[in-house]
Amino acid sequence: MRRYTFYLSVALLAFGVGSMNGFCQRQISKEDYYQSFRAASKQRFETSRREISQLKDYKDGELINTTEAVDEYLIPDKYHRTSTRIFNDRIEKSEFISINKTYYCRKNDADWEQSSKGCIFGSGSGGPSNIVNSKYTVEEAKINNQKVNLYQEYTTYKNIYSPSKDKEGLSYWQQKMWVSKDGFILREETEVGLLEPKRRYWQKTTAYEYNPKNLKIEAPIK
Repeated sequence: MRRYTFYLSVALLAFGVGSMNGFCQRQISKEDYYQSFRAASKQRFETSRREISQLKDYKDGELINTTEAVDEYLIPDKYHRTSTRIFNDRIEKSEFISINKTYYCRKNDADWEQSSKGCIFGSGSGGPSNIVNSKYTVEEAKINNQKVNLYQEYTTYKNIYSPSKDKEGLSYWQQKMWVSKDGFILREETEVGLLEPKRRYWQKTTAYEYNPKNLKIEAPIK
C-alpha cells in the first residue's frame, strides 16, 4: 500500500497543469474532438502504462465517498488493479490481477483467490444521454513544463435525477483531456453535476504514465 499511496500523491497532487499565455482556445467540431480522442486512446491501449485515478462522489453538494485506484497494464496480457474506497468512515480495499486470462482476486488484504471469470468490485459510468447542447474546444497548455494540447467537452443534458418530478432539470458533463504532442493522453478530468442550482454529482481525475521502468506484474499464488 505504500507504493500505491506514493504513486497517487505524485500523479494527482504534484501534477503541474496550466494553460499557456498567448495561446487562444478555439472551438472545434465534435468529429475533430472524437477523432483526436480515438487516436490518443489507440496509442494508450497499445502501450504498457500506469493509470492513477481518484473518483469523488457527492450527494446534495457533500462528499460521500472517495475511490483511489492504480491500474497497471503490461502489454500484451498482464493487468493489475489496486483500489481503495473511503466511505462512512470505512475503508474498503480490493485488488485484481489478470495474466493471460487467469484471474486473481482479493478484498481487504484477505487471501488471494483464483478465478476463471474475473473479479467484479464496482462499476463505471459512461457519457451523458438526452443531450441538449455540446461545445468542444482545444488550446495549448503545459504539464510539468511539457507542451500539450488541452481538449475540452462541455455538454448539457436533461437530468434524470431532477429534484422536482414536475420540472426536468439540466445537468452538465465537463471533460478535459491533456494530450502530448506525440499523441498520448497524459491526464483526464471529468466532472458531472446539476446545472441549476449548481451541484456536483461526481468528479474523476486520471494521470497516465507510459512504459514505466519499474512496472512488473506477477501471479500472487500458484
